[in-house]
Amino acid sequence: MRVECCRQVHERGLGLREFADLDWMKNLATRYLAGKPLSDFAFVGISERFEESMQVFSQELGFRSVESIPRKNVNPDRREEHCCLCKGDRSYILERNAVDLEWYQQACRHLDSVGRLRSNRVA
Repeated sequence: MRVECCRQVHERGLGLREFADLDWMKNLATRYLAGKPLSDFAFVGISERFEESMQVFSQELGFRSVESIPRKNVNPDRREEHCCLCKGDRSYILERNAVDLEWYQQACRHLDSVGRLRSNRVA
């Protein structure tokens, strides 16, 4: 599937929106997870909240907490939280990946709630 995708992108000269319209690129994460709900997982971390996710992971699953996490795979020149997409392109892609977006938002809410519970236990 990846080879076919690359071939089509190259041969057809697909732009970002045309690429986002390919059936196998829509809601890729939830398809990869076989449609399983968040509750089927012992832990789900959020890459944009990596340090916080690792702290929750350690505490919730009984691992020793790591003081400092190496940041080896980070673009040192990145200045923005999100990729540099115009608002229209970003909205276009999010509309085509609404199921993935909802799963991600649920995971963020779950991490928020676990973080609040952790804070209440410490206080």
